[in-house]
Amino acid sequence: MAPTLTPGQNQMMALTERIISGFSIAGILFITLTYMLSSSFSKPINRLVFYASWGNLGLCIVALISTSGPDAGEDSPLCQFQGFMAQLSEARFMEGQL
Repeated sequence: MAPTLTPGQNQMMALTERIISGFSIAGILFITLTYMLSSSFSKPINRLVFYASWGNLGLCIVALISTSGPDAGEDSPLCQFQGFMAQLSEARFMEGQL
């Protein structure tokens, strides 16, 4: 049986997840700006990275919400939005795998 985490450890995990998601969003902005502003990045492989970054953005939003969604309750708009974004981003990711 796996050891359980203390509430402090859970908070630290959520904080780490949010910080890393912030870095990822900064990377997505860099990819988007580079793709849109530089004509030399308009190649098919770069287009694939550009579109994949939009799916990653959805997952970053889910990670930024972190435990706030479930803590607000299953019927809360925040939790519902988080679940919707997770499903939408996962569907986009799976489409890219085909």
